[in-house]
Order: sequence, then C-alpha cells, then structure tokens
Amino acid sequence: MQRPGAVIGAMVALAALLATTCGANPPTVDTSELESVDCPEGTVPTELEVTCHRYPRDVGHLAVAILHAEKASADPVLVIHGGPGGRAVAERHHWLAPRSPILARHDMILVDQRGSGWSEPSLDCPEVDQPAEGLYDAYRACRTRLVKSGVDLSRYRVADIVADLSALRRSVGIDRWNLYAISFGTLVALELLRTDGDGIAATVLDSPLPPQIAAYDEHPRGAGAAIDTALARCSGVDPCPTNLVGRLDNLLDRLDKTPIAVTTRSGSTRAIDDVAFAGLLLDALAHPDGPSTLPRAVGMATEGRMAEAVALLEELGISGRTAGDTLSEGAQLSSECADMLPHNKADDPIATRPLLRAIAGREAEVRRLCSIWDVPTAQPVEGSHPPTESDILVLSGHLDPVTPTAWARRVAADLDGTILIESESWSHAPSLADPCAADLVARFLNGFRPESGLARC
Repeated sequence: MQRPGAVIGAMVALAALLATTCGANPPTVDTSELESVDCPEGTVPTELEVTCHRYPRDVGHLAVAILHAEKASADPVLVIHGGPGGRAVAERHHWLAPRSPILARHDMILVDQRGSGWSEPSLDCPEVDQPAEGLYDAYRACRTRLVKSGVDLSRYRVADIVADLSALRRSVGIDRWNLYAISFGTLVALELLRTDGDGIAATVLDSPLPPQIAAYDEHPRGAGAAIDTALARCSGVDPCPTNLVGRLDNLLDRLDKTPIAVTTRSGSTRAIDDVAFAGLLLDALAHPDGPSTLPRAVGMATEGRMAEAVALLEELGISGRTAGDTLSEGAQLSSECADMLPHNKADDPIATRPLLRAIAGREAEVRRLCSIWDVPTAQPVEGSHPPTESDILVLSGHLDPVTPTAWARRVAADLDGTILIESESWSHAPSLADPCAADLVARFLNGFRPESGLARC
C-alpha cells in the first residue's frame, strides 16, 4: 500500500520493532494451567512449534492451540473466530501452510469458543447434517439430546465467551495481547475492549458486527446492495447478461408464487423458493469466488437452468447451517437466539422489492428455530465503548453480504481513532482470502498504521 506518509509509518514500525527486540524480555505464554493434549485432525506440516491444550471452565473445557512464533518478540495474537459456532483449532493450517507473516514475531492463540469446534461439551448437531425426517424435527432431536446430557443451553452467550477469554489471558500470564477478530468474533472483541481493555494492545476487526444492532432488520438492505453491486460488475462473465438485477427480481417474484423443485448433486430433491434462492446467493457471495460466480448463476437461473444454478451456488456456500463439523449448530443458536434475534422487530418494512423481501424472509426461519431452541434472552451487550488505548483496524468489503460496510462505518464512528479500510473488491472476511487484506493485518500488528480510506494495494 503506497500513500503519502508511508515512510513515516515504516519508521514508526521499525522503532517499535527495535524497542521490542532490544532490551525488553520477549513475551511468553505460560501453559502450566492448561492440560496438554494431542492436536486434533492430524499434523499440519510446519517447522514451528504447535501445542494444543484443554482449558477447564465452568461448563467443560475449551480447546486451545498455540502457534509458537519463529522468534517471539511482540505481544501474542488471540484469534477470535466467527459464527457463532465456528471453530479455530482445526483451522490452524490456515496460518501454518503457508505460514502467516504474523508468526514471525507473534505467538498466535487459537481458541474454540464454548460449545464449538473441539471444546467440550460440543453443541454440534449431527442430527441436522443428514436429517432423518424434517429439518425442524432434527433441531428438536438435537436440543433434546443436549438437554438430557446436562447441557445448559443458556450458558453459551457472548458474555460467557468474553468471560472465558478474559480468564484465559490471566491464566496464561499474558499482560496484554492483540485481538484478531472475524465476523461474529468482532462482537466478542468489542465486548472484550469494553470489559478488559487494559489487557489489549491492538485490535483487528475484520467484517465487524456492531453491538445491539437489529441485524436481521437491517441486513436485507446491506446484503441486497452487495448482490446488486456484484451483478452490476458482472466480472468473469463474457458476454454479460443484460439487466441482471431486474431479471433477478422478476425470478424471485415468480419463485415466491411457484417454487421450483431441483435435484441436488446428492440425489435429493429440494424446493427452491425466493427465500431459498436468495440464501444461496448470499452464502455464495461470501466466498472469495462469489463475486465472479454470482452473475453466471443468476443468468442460468433466469434462463430456466435452475438446477445448474443451484449446483454452482452450492459449491461455494460456506456459511449457514451446512453439513459437517465446521459449524456447531447448537452453539450458533444458543448465542444467536439469546444475543441477536431479540433486538429485531420482525416487521417487513421493505416488502416492495422481491430481492429484499426474500432476504428478509430468512429471519422467519431463524425465529422458528429459536422457538425450538428456547433459550432466554441475554442481557444486552453494551452499545457504547469507553476510550481505549488499543489501536483498532477495521476491514470491510463493499461486496460483503453478511456484515455490510454500513456496519463497519458505524463501529469506526463509535471508537475514536479507529482506522477503517474499505475495498470495492472485498467480500466477507477478506483477511482470510485476499493477500492485500492479509498483508495489511500483519503489518498493522507489527506497528504500521495506515490512513483510513480505500485499500491501495
């Protein structure tokens, strides 16, 4: 990223490097209060030391992986995964192969939030992966099993996750660490800044979710704008179909009245209505290849090739309640239904446009699932944050269909001194897929402070 003042920023970063490597003792992570265990899901090839642990908490154990830096000389980095219900420990290969430049100087601490990943108890719902009957019956069966096993579903909220991470910092003897939070994890990071700010050096918020936001009420407009932008760009399609935005609205209007049955690659039959197709578009657009794929898929669907369009979109679907263990459905609902959904009104102020109406229709599904999951509303996460000494970098993509750029701007406006970097080509969680965003994060954690604005790399 080249800009006026970049030389000054490089000099500041060099000064920070000299200060940490000349004289001060390098920070260490004390694992004596953690139980050492074998790392799950095989060995990731690396020359670095990787250790895995269990951290005892009131509801069970948290799974923790520590990626030890080549030469630790700066504050460790806590990676706060998304979801709710995502995982970090099993995804350690993302930082090791190829090796993240963050690991040159920083230990990286990966934690599976309670109920997620390899933490115990697991709130994963295998019943949902291949439901024997209907999807809602599968969720009921999962809830029944978990409750009978003694799981208190009300103990998996943002406040509980924050308490776990604050306690972990003290248990491993870290005075200050850096936060690197992604998507839902940014909500956790913002609450950590509010409650444990003295223990935080610098913070990265990639695709942020503001606290106390009516996410389901506000999401359709932001997500619809991202889809419109992707279709208008029509990248990777030659020739580009004309008026894809209008054609998509017409298609969704027809699907609302008459769903189309398609046979998926697994051989099962699936009814595609407007809400289902909009969901496929959103999930695919969150993938790095989504912006170039969306125009082609919408073109197919509007030409009567719905089965081909669904197959293409399903290949990229990376979010939502998918099969496998990359998402703990129970942990997702235990937080989503307690922390997020209660802030929404469930009205329909945008029913005039088919695309926005279809996106808003996903809230009805979540409300039905939450009525099944039946957890009490959590105490609201505070919406305002006191001044913090942590430098904060916020990343946002104009093609993000999950956490719209308007939310990132709201977070940046609420925190003095925040650096907000946007990009017209980024989608969701760009630092995990885009080399420019990843490099920006690594340089920021090493002391580089860019100016707010559009990404220039």
